[in-house]
Amino acid sequence: MMSLPLPSPPPRIGTLKRLLSQHPYFLGWDDEQLKQLEGHCCLLELPGQACLLEPGSLNPQIHFLLEGQLQLTDVEGRRRLVSAEDSDANYPISRLRPSQFRVETQTPSVVFGLEQAVVRRLASRPPKARFRQGARSTGGSWQQHPLVRDVVMAAKAGTLKLPVIPGVALKVRRALAKEDFNMEQIGQIIAADPVISAKLIRLANSALYQGAETCTSVQTAVVRLGLSKVQNVVLALSSATLFDSKRPALRDYLVKVWRHLVQVGALSAALARRNGEMDMDLALLGGLLHEIGKIPILEMAIRREDLWSNPGLLEDILEGLAPMISAATLRQWRLPESLIQAAKQQHNYAYDHSGQCDVTDVLLVAHILSLAQAGTRSELPRLDETPAFSRITQQRLTPSESAQVLLEVQEQTGELKQLLA
Repeated sequence: MMSLPLPSPPPRIGTLKRLLSQHPYFLGWDDEQLKQLEGHCCLLELPGQACLLEPGSLNPQIHFLLEGQLQLTDVEGRRRLVSAEDSDANYPISRLRPSQFRVETQTPSVVFGLEQAVVRRLASRPPKARFRQGARSTGGSWQQHPLVRDVVMAAKAGTLKLPVIPGVALKVRRALAKEDFNMEQIGQIIAADPVISAKLIRLANSALYQGAETCTSVQTAVVRLGLSKVQNVVLALSSATLFDSKRPALRDYLVKVWRHLVQVGALSAALARRNGEMDMDLALLGGLLHEIGKIPILEMAIRREDLWSNPGLLEDILEGLAPMISAATLRQWRLPESLIQAAKQQHNYAYDHSGQCDVTDVLLVAHILSLAQAGTRSELPRLDETPAFSRITQQRLTPSESAQVLLEVQEQTGELKQLLA
């Protein structure tokens, strides 16, 4: 195996713009961001059969394949090829450190190397935007918008109006807290809400929970699901009522958010079932509630016309604040710590831990799948380098095996999405 040649002199801004302006991973980067890459990157022109990375390497650079073909070999000897024309080349090659693969060229190749710490710093830099402060227009990042200050201050002071747990879910919780509760009482509480009753029966008969016989009443559905699951399921089914408003513009935005949550919730439940050790109801609840914090933010934003005329800025604010406000809401509802942590970590795709698959794992993978289906791909990590995905499947899969798992998961979500819509 040939050793690596010395890299060419670090590319300057003109070369960087030529190489990266149309690269999917760097779409949206401005000249200032690209300029800051100077001195932190290199261009490697490699012959065939050259080793770029060894398993366990702590190389601080990440690499993008611009021309040629690479072979990735994992620690178990499984191999796959990546060509510059493949969609995989839109992402860093073997991004995790220590490296999970041996990476070597199969043909003469051109590879762009970039310090990972610099990428993280620049990619996370808040985009510039224009908004109004009083009567004047000003520019800055989303973090400088007055709404952000108002939301954060209200949250710290305890005056932010957080969503209230739906009534039927609260009644079920209070009944279960009594020492002398029984299934009949729980069934009666749920049966008093015809919409939730119908959805609960349909869920108990769905492919995810279906038993030997068809459930025809709330009582039989409660028996099938069990009391420990019913509390979570009722909260999940009743959460849709929170995403509504008398204001048309706000209602339309909340409906859009709920549709995304339904997609993520259904995927989370199916991934939990695939794992076999995760509670599907807890995973479903985590998917449906991880953005619950967007509700109070949107209710405060409705009075700011500059945000509704600048949806990109509004989305940046929501994405930035939702993890904190969602976690605060779930804590106020006294939900399990696993759900609160999942809300906090909802954008942390590098999340890793030493235990078994948890709510955060399934939420992260479901989030990636949902965003990928919506066409938001350039900022997403590869699933085979996402610790959460390996924990769900309980093994390291090849790309074709991963694709089969994802196909099976997505096929299971249709019925659940219809039920929750």
